[in-house]
Amino acid sequence: MRAARVGGSGEDYLALDIAFHAGLLRTSRNEMFAALTDVVAEVLAGRAFPGLVPREPSVVALDGHDAIAQAVFDGDAGTAERIMREIMTDVRDTVRVFDGF
Repeated sequence: MRAARVGGSGEDYLALDIAFHAGLLRTSRNEMFAALTDVVAEVLAGRAFPGLVPREPSVVALDGHDAIAQAVFDGDAGTAERIMREIMTDVRDTVRVFDGF
């Protein structure tokens, strides 16, 4: 499975990113995760204001999302978790640099 490359504006990427995460949360079969769909959408949208969402997503971001989707599709929870933790660590480090932490 290869991620489609996203063209257009940062808003296009943001909308697709929100839809991706909403899909994962809703298909998790976990009511608590599904209930977080709107919260996650707000967090993702909130990143757009300080400029943390690029106009074009990086290949690393797209490949990471693609790998997570493939792992979920394959039922490989361990791989999905490992990749998500790597992405979240990268996001945390980016936010720390941006916020000066």
